[in-house]
Amino acid sequence: MSLHVLSRTERDETLGLLVQLLHEQALHACFQPIVDLRQGRVLGFEGLIRGPQGSVLATPLALFEVASRHGLLLQLEACCRKVILRAFAEQGLPGQLFLNTSADCFFSPGFSSEQLQQQLADLDMRPSQLVLELTEERPVASLTQLLRSLDPYRQAGFALALDDLGAGYSSLRRWHELKPAYVKMDMHFVQEIDAEPMKRHFTQTIQQLCTLSGALLIAEGIESHRELRVLQELGVSYGQGYFLGKPQPEAVTPLDQDVVATIQSEARRAHQQRNARPGQVVAHSLLHRVEPVAPDVHCEAVYQRFAREPDLVALPVVDHGRPLGMLDRQTLLELFAGPFKRDLYGRRPCRVLMDADALVVEANTALTHLSQQVLEGGRAQLGKGFVITDGGLYQGVGSAFDLMRAITAQQLTAARYANPLTQLPGNVPIDEQVDRLLAEATPFVACYADLDHFKPFNDLYGYRQGDDLIRLTGRILVDACHAELDFIGHIGGDDFMLLMRSADWESRCRHALFRFDEEAAHLFDPEHRRQGRLHATDRTGQEGQFPLTSLSLGAVVVSGQGSMTHHALAEQAALMKKRAKQCPGSTLAVVEPGQEPVILVVTRGPAGQPVSGC
Repeated sequence: MSLHVLSRTERDETLGLLVQLLHEQALHACFQPIVDLRQGRVLGFEGLIRGPQGSVLATPLALFEVASRHGLLLQLEACCRKVILRAFAEQGLPGQLFLNTSADCFFSPGFSSEQLQQQLADLDMRPSQLVLELTEERPVASLTQLLRSLDPYRQAGFALALDDLGAGYSSLRRWHELKPAYVKMDMHFVQEIDAEPMKRHFTQTIQQLCTLSGALLIAEGIESHRELRVLQELGVSYGQGYFLGKPQPEAVTPLDQDVVATIQSEARRAHQQRNARPGQVVAHSLLHRVEPVAPDVHCEAVYQRFAREPDLVALPVVDHGRPLGMLDRQTLLELFAGPFKRDLYGRRPCRVLMDADALVVEANTALTHLSQQVLEGGRAQLGKGFVITDGGLYQGVGSAFDLMRAITAQQLTAARYANPLTQLPGNVPIDEQVDRLLAEATPFVACYADLDHFKPFNDLYGYRQGDDLIRLTGRILVDACHAELDFIGHIGGDDFMLLMRSADWESRCRHALFRFDEEAAHLFDPEHRRQGRLHATDRTGQEGQFPLTSLSLGAVVVSGQGSMTHHALAEQAALMKKRAKQCPGSTLAVVEPGQEPVILVVTRGPAGQPVSGC
């Protein structure tokens, strides 16, 4: 029954029930998983609330409707926080807890960062485990005041999420001002996204904005395999919905293995589709046109064809354009060579002898991924070849021999242009990758990495330890890159270039800086670490005191729009690197399209001492 049609007496009773529930904290928590759509791992859980089962206040809608009518919203939210935090801690759930929090809470004297930190400490939890999910039931009176109120929470380590983007009072301005770590897209744009192009275009735009802003997109309301597939094709990072996992009082961990397998399978397919770039060597380059056979063709006819075409290794079996399997030459000829086997199988349909588990790959599959699939098939797969399709329709076949030859050619080319010290791609592959991204109008971040005061270090400690420092830098930057989305090259000396398409590129860069300071410290003598300086000669041969070597990153955000050229990008990246090097300590400097450069982080430096002056 709707609360709107209750009598006055019944409404008074619901108010009394709500007051009793709040006093006794008799609400119940449920947890719905938020899932990484690339690997099937759980990022965390959204904490939801329920009233007593079977009561008029069983649903959150009813609870908040009554609380709103009687001015008890803040008290209800406070009770929800306590119940959800306690249940999350008691169950020992992994990952982060996403907790719905209205903007009104941040204006309330009864809700503070210190109070929330104490609640977590009492439950042996850390602020980094909590994501405050800003809900928008009502418009915010003062966005400036809200930003000011959020500062203590950010400083304490709480993350912020913007809930239900595209619904309620969400706006792009609020997103821009709040700079949340996560953006949750309203389920309206997710459900039936596979059937509505406008929803797909909207989501694609939001995903691109997330990439540029450094936020991670969470798609709410995923209810079907088809919706999941489209979201993965668009590169959406995380998802939530009944298809992935329903809200449960006792959260299910780990996820259902069938769901994980589906996510991982679709992620591989989406990755292949997104990364089939012009100029990249893919399975289509190995394609040989072979006329297939229908599944009802007699085995004798197949035998005769193998006899007429000695170079034919395998025949694909195709029905209405869809590959069903492969007929292997050696297997068929050996079978027919046996006594009475030709008479036994000659007039039978060839589908009875085909390999129904033959390897089938899409034409845009990268050779590196294809080689892994071939090797996973064992020695037998090396002689069988594979079927190549386009959108599931038969195109031709490829051989393992041609695949190995192409892979070898790739490796020789990579070795030719690789930096001998780090084995990372050199200038030619870097230029090719930049040109490819610019030609495709793909949003990315070009990040120029350079060591500060490297020459004094190299002169004082010797070239071998200097090489160790460069190799350490290379390893740290490689680890900072997303294996599937980002690219790293070694320009030469102590200069590197990162081309990053990962949505969380900024946090990856920050982590690289702090990791460099921590690990590079071990290459300095204890006395130098204590002093925080080196006595050495500069590039002009003058002796002097120099800070310990640090790492500078100059990042240029490329929107994918406009007419950015390779040379203009190189100049901007070099300029931002220079801006970063003007600051003491390991530093990240960023410039976005149409904006002034920003210094985002200055670390303490390898000596572990505070640095200042930028």
